[in-house]
Formats: sequence, C-alpha cells, structure tokens
Amino acid sequence: KLEIERIPFDLRQIASDTAALWEPHAAAKGIGLRIHTEGIVLPLLESDPTRIKQIIFNFASNAIKFTDAGNVDITLTQTKLDNGKIHTRCSVRDSGIGKDSETLRGLFKPFTQADRSVTRKYGGTGLGLAICRNLADALDGEVGAESAPGSGSEFWLTFVSAEMNADDVEKAGPKELMNAETGGKKALRILVAEDNKVNQFVIETILSRADHTLEFANNGNEAIAAFVRSPFDVVLMDIQMPYLDGITATTRIRELEAENVRTPIIALTANAMAGDRERYIAAGMSDYVSKPIDPPELFAALRRQCGEDVTVRYDLPIADPTVAGPVEISDLDEIFDGYDDLLRPSA
Repeated sequence: KLEIERIPFDLRQIASDTAALWEPHAAAKGIGLRIHTEGIVLPLLESDPTRIKQIIFNFASNAIKFTDAGNVDITLTQTKLDNGKIHTRCSVRDSGIGKDSETLRGLFKPFTQADRSVTRKYGGTGLGLAICRNLADALDGEVGAESAPGSGSEFWLTFVSAEMNADDVEKAGPKELMNAETGGKKALRILVAEDNKVNQFVIETILSRADHTLEFANNGNEAIAAFVRSPFDVVLMDIQMPYLDGITATTRIRELEAENVRTPIIALTANAMAGDRERYIAAGMSDYVSKPIDPPELFAALRRQCGEDVTVRYDLPIADPTVAGPVEISDLDEIFDGYDDLLRPSA
C-alpha cells in the first residue's frame, strides 16, 4: 500500500541527482548523459518527490543498461493548465536497441522483457516498469513509452501538481524542501554500516555537502570493530548486511556501551512494512530512515538524534562522481533488487 506525500520539491534537483548518480556508469560505457528543459520549469512544485525520483531513476537505469553508444537525455517539460495546476512531463530518451510495438504493449506488466536473450545479456527481473506504473497511478499520473527497433526508446512520466508560491514555501519550512540549505554549525563524525557501494556513494554525497565526516563499514563485524576503535556521534546502520546483520550488530554495540552512554543508531533499510520500525527500536536502534535515501528525511533523523544545530545542506550540485570511480554492474544489480523489494506491490 503506497502512501503519497504532498510536499514542496524541485524537479530540476531530482533530474540533476539522477544524472549525477548514473554518470559514472554512462561514462564507463562512453555514453553521454544530458539534462534538457523545454521552456520554463518552475522551481517548486507540490507532489511526492520520492515516488517521482524512483520512476525517473528506473527510466535512466534502463536507458543506460540498453544503450551501448550515443546519448541518454532527460527532458523536463511543463504546461500551465486552465485550472492553475501544472502539467509536468519527464522523459528519458536513449539511442539504444529499441523495441517493437508488440514488446511495448507489455512493457509495463510484471516480468516482461523483449526475449530471453535480453535477460541473459542485460539481467534484471522485469519488475521495474510495472512498479513505475503503480507509482504513477498512485500519483494520479501516467507512464508510457515510444520506441522502434534500432532507433532507441523514450520513456515518460506525466503528472499534474500544484505550483508552490513563496507563502507556501515559508509555511512548509526548510525541512520539507528537497532543495534547501538551513542553519546549523555542528558537523558530525558518522559511522556508516552499509555493504552496497552505490548506497555508500549516495550517502557520502548527501552528507559530505554538510561537512560531516564519514567512516564506512561493509558489514556488521566491521561496524563493531570501528565502533570499538574510535568514537562516533551517530551510526547509520543498514539492516541487511553479509556476515552480521544490522540488528545483531546494534545489539552487540549496545552491550559494549556504558549504561550512561548511548550513541544514536539510525536504521537504514528498504523494509517498510508495518511493525518494522518498532522491531528496530526494540533491538536498540534510535531511529529509522527508509531507502532509497531521501536527503530531507536523513537530515531530519540526524537532527532528531543529534540536535537541531546539526549542519544541513543539500542545495549544492552533487559531488563529482568520477572521484568514486565507475560503478560495477554487480553493485547496480544489487541496488535494483533493493528497489524491487521496497516497491514490489503486495499480493
């Protein structure tokens, strides 16, 4: 069951973050990754930025996966309707293998790919586009595709939303904005227990903008060793990790702490079922942030646990992704599985 938010966000920032995350993989394949705006794209809209981001992220990942040469273009277009609402179209066009009309008709159904050779070569579960359709339905929007064999493909999302004005933004407050900078002068020393390289890159990009210092652990055992070795202001703990999971690692960290000292531990997980938060808190965790990581949600959790003076900043361009090096296919497959687990409709 999807819950849709209605909060202010900057569509251009979503496109920028998506392009920056996928740029290393596109560059590794020699593919150009570009963002275009047609006409005026308003700085702030009101809808659910997390769901919109998930759809565009999926379109971009597929475009790069199925393109071996040329470009992938993310295009944003807006039209003002007679009722004052804003009609937005987000499209991702590639110069890849393309698809025939029969394949197009079934693309947004679960477990549909062009043929078995496509699955063998490119991998994937076939669930991603079906999930995008469900997300678009929840937004009262639409998704679709246009393609031809050998001529690339264009996947698009359309939705209608309200435009935010200055008074609306002031009422919402800076914590609700995806593109904002707020006060706060306290930089944190943060231990991040996360085994997925793409997730590590995303978390580092978000938090390094606010001058927080990060140390990474690839599993629960490494997290415990790092915790014993040096002090941290807060721990971001992935739930599912190899060798030792996040819940067990948290329990052992709590056993190591003195009674009057309790370091905040924030769970990071794609498990968003009812009761999960309660289970994590019962295990000794202090808070909960769902995946895919949303910057306002992450900073809000840090402020809840470490004080309102924690530095928050997520208005800058994303850090140069080439510093992290190209993302390996195995890492991308792993994060795709995480997205599928998070968004897969219940039976």
